[in-house]
Amino acid sequence: MRNLAQRSAEAAKTTDELIKNSSVRAANGVAASREVESLLRQIADGVRSVSALVDDVAGASVEQAQGLEQISSAVNQMDQVTQGNAASAEESASASEELSSQAQELKGLVVELQRIVGGGVAHAREGGSTGVSRPERPRKSSKQAAVRPDSESEFQWEDGELLEI
Repeated sequence: MRNLAQRSAEAAKTTDELIKNSSVRAANGVAASREVESLLRQIADGVRSVSALVDDVAGASVEQAQGLEQISSAVNQMDQVTQGNAASAEESASASEELSSQAQELKGLVVELQRIVGGGVAHAREGGSTGVSRPERPRKSSKQAAVRPDSESEFQWEDGELLEI
Protein backbone atom coordinates (compact mmCIF):
# COMPACT_ATOMS: atom_id res chain seq x y z
CA MET A 1 0.00 0.00 0.00
CA ARG A 2 2.66 2.26 0.57
CA ASN A 3 3.72 1.74 -2.90
CA LEU A 4 0.30 2.59 -4.09
CA ALA A 5 0.22 5.65 -1.92
CA GLN A 6 3.57 6.75 -3.23
CA ARG A 7 2.45 6.26 -6.77
CA SER A 8 -0.76 8.12 -6.11
CA ALA A 9 1.21 10.96 -4.54
CA GLU A 10 3.54 11.10 -7.51
CA ALA A 11 0.65 10.94 -9.92
CA ALA A 12 -1.07 13.73 -8.01
CA LYS A 13 2.09 15.74 -8.10
CA THR A 14 2.53 15.12 -11.82
CA THR A 15 -1.11 15.94 -12.42
CA ASP A 16 -0.72 19.10 -10.36
CA GLU A 17 2.32 20.10 -12.43
CA LEU A 18 0.50 19.29 -15.66
CA ILE A 19 -2.48 21.36 -14.53
CA LYS A 20 -0.20 24.25 -13.57
CA ASN A 21 1.64 23.99 -16.90
CA SER A 22 -1.68 23.82 -18.75
CA SER A 23 -2.94 26.85 -16.81
CA VAL A 24 0.22 28.81 -17.65
CA ARG A 25 -0.04 27.76 -21.28
CA ALA A 26 -3.75 28.68 -21.38
CA ALA A 27 -2.95 32.08 -19.84
CA ASN A 28 -0.19 32.57 -22.40
CA GLY A 29 -2.64 31.56 -25.19
CA VAL A 30 -5.25 34.01 -23.90
CA ALA A 31 -2.64 36.79 -23.79
CA ALA A 32 -1.48 35.89 -27.33
CA SER A 33 -5.10 35.87 -28.50
CA ARG A 34 -5.66 39.32 -26.97
CA GLU A 35 -2.51 40.59 -28.62
CA VAL A 36 -3.62 39.13 -31.99
CA GLU A 37 -7.07 40.70 -31.50
CA SER A 38 -5.46 44.08 -30.82
CA LEU A 39 -3.23 43.75 -33.88
CA LEU A 40 -6.19 42.71 -36.06
CA ARG A 41 -8.14 45.77 -34.85
CA GLN A 42 -5.18 48.00 -35.70
CA ILE A 43 -4.99 46.37 -39.13
CA ALA A 44 -8.74 46.87 -39.65
CA ASP A 45 -8.41 50.53 -38.61
CA GLY A 46 -5.48 50.92 -41.02
CA VAL A 47 -7.50 49.34 -43.83
CA ARG A 48 -10.36 51.76 -43.11
CA SER A 49 -7.93 54.70 -43.18
CA VAL A 50 -6.36 53.53 -46.43
CA SER A 51 -9.82 52.97 -47.90
CA ALA A 52 -10.86 56.51 -46.93
CA LEU A 53 -7.64 57.89 -48.46
CA VAL A 54 -8.24 55.90 -51.66
CA ASP A 55 -11.78 57.32 -51.83
CA ASP A 56 -10.38 60.84 -51.34
CA VAL A 57 -7.79 60.29 -54.07
CA ALA A 58 -10.48 58.91 -56.41
CA GLY A 59 -12.68 61.94 -55.75
CA ALA A 60 -9.77 64.31 -56.33
CA SER A 61 -8.92 62.47 -59.56
CA VAL A 62 -12.50 62.91 -60.82
CA GLU A 63 -12.34 66.63 -59.98
CA GLN A 64 -8.99 66.94 -61.74
CA ALA A 65 -10.35 65.15 -64.80
CA GLN A 66 -13.31 67.54 -64.91
CA GLY A 67 -10.97 70.50 -64.49
CA LEU A 68 -8.78 69.23 -67.33
CA GLU A 69 -11.85 68.81 -69.55
CA GLN A 70 -12.85 72.42 -68.82
CA ILE A 71 -9.31 73.63 -69.55
CA SER A 72 -9.23 71.62 -72.78
CA SER A 73 -12.59 73.06 -73.81
CA ALA A 74 -11.41 76.60 -73.04
CA VAL A 75 -8.21 76.06 -75.02
CA ASN A 76 -10.25 74.73 -77.98
CA GLN A 77 -12.52 77.77 -77.81
CA MET A 78 -9.52 80.10 -77.67
CA ASP A 79 -8.04 78.27 -80.67
CA GLN A 80 -11.28 78.73 -82.61
CA VAL A 81 -11.40 82.43 -81.71
CA THR A 82 -7.74 82.81 -82.71
CA GLN A 83 -8.37 81.12 -86.05
CA GLY A 84 -11.43 83.32 -86.59
CA ASN A 85 -9.37 86.40 -85.75
CA ALA A 86 -6.67 85.31 -88.17
CA ALA A 87 -9.24 84.79 -90.93
CA SER A 88 -10.79 88.19 -90.15
CA ALA A 89 -7.35 89.80 -90.25
CA GLU A 90 -6.66 88.23 -93.65
CA GLU A 91 -10.04 89.42 -94.93
CA SER A 92 -9.40 92.90 -93.53
CA ALA A 93 -5.96 93.03 -95.16
CA SER A 94 -7.43 91.94 -98.48
CA ALA A 95 -10.25 94.49 -98.20
CA SER A 96 -7.70 97.16 -97.25
CA GLU A 97 -5.61 96.38 -100.33
CA GLU A 98 -8.70 96.51 -102.52
CA LEU A 99 -9.81 99.82 -100.98
CA SER A 100 -6.31 101.23 -101.41
CA SER A 101 -6.34 100.21 -105.06
CA GLN A 102 -9.78 101.76 -105.56
CA ALA A 103 -8.66 104.92 -103.76
CA GLN A 104 -5.67 105.25 -106.11
CA GLU A 105 -7.92 104.75 -109.11
CA LEU A 106 -10.40 107.31 -107.77
CA LYS A 107 -7.57 109.73 -107.06
CA GLY A 108 -6.46 109.44 -110.67
CA LEU A 109 -10.00 110.08 -111.88
CA VAL A 110 -10.34 113.12 -109.59
CA VAL A 111 -7.03 114.54 -110.87
CA GLU A 112 -8.23 114.00 -114.44
CA LEU A 113 -11.58 115.60 -113.65
CA GLN A 114 -9.83 118.57 -112.06
CA ARG A 115 -7.63 118.92 -115.10
CA ILE A 116 -10.67 118.81 -117.39
CA VAL A 117 -12.69 121.23 -115.28
CA GLY A 118 -9.82 123.58 -114.43
CA GLY A 119 -8.34 124.17 -117.89
CA GLY A 120 -7.79 120.88 -119.50
CA VAL A 121 -10.94 121.41 -121.57
CA ALA A 122 -9.15 123.52 -124.14
CA HIS A 123 -6.47 120.86 -124.36
CA ALA A 124 -9.11 118.17 -124.75
CA ARG A 125 -10.85 120.18 -127.54
CA GLU A 126 -7.58 120.50 -129.38
CA GLY A 127 -7.36 116.75 -129.55
CA GLY A 128 -4.95 116.27 -126.67
CA SER A 129 -5.16 113.15 -124.63
CA THR A 130 -6.55 113.38 -121.13
CA GLY A 131 -5.90 109.76 -120.34
CA VAL A 132 -9.62 109.21 -119.95
CA SER A 133 -11.92 108.41 -122.79
CA ARG A 134 -14.64 111.05 -122.89
CA PRO A 135 -18.17 109.99 -123.48
CA GLU A 136 -20.00 111.53 -126.36
CA ARG A 137 -21.33 114.97 -125.54
CA PRO A 138 -24.94 114.66 -124.50
CA ARG A 139 -27.50 116.66 -126.38
CA LYS A 140 -29.19 119.47 -124.57
CA SER A 141 -32.72 118.74 -123.69
CA SER A 142 -35.57 121.06 -124.35
CA LYS A 143 -35.48 121.92 -120.66
CA GLN A 144 -33.52 124.96 -119.54
CA ALA A 145 -30.16 123.80 -118.14
CA ALA A 146 -29.44 125.02 -114.63
CA VAL A 147 -26.08 126.71 -114.39
CA ARG A 148 -24.34 126.70 -111.05
CA PRO A 149 -23.85 130.30 -109.96
CA ASP A 150 -20.34 129.68 -108.58
CA SER A 151 -19.16 128.09 -111.79
CA GLU A 152 -17.27 130.14 -114.35
CA SER A 153 -16.21 127.12 -116.36
CA GLU A 154 -17.53 125.83 -119.59
CA PHE A 155 -19.70 123.28 -117.83
CA GLN A 156 -23.20 123.31 -116.46
CA TRP A 157 -25.34 121.01 -114.37
CA GLU A 158 -28.47 119.56 -115.90
CA ASP A 159 -30.65 116.88 -114.31
CA GLY A 160 -27.85 116.00 -111.89
CA GLU A 161 -25.24 115.59 -114.67
CA LEU A 162 -22.25 117.74 -115.56
CA LEU A 163 -22.48 118.85 -119.20
CA GLU A 164 -19.91 120.64 -121.35
CA ILE A 165 -21.25 123.88 -122.86
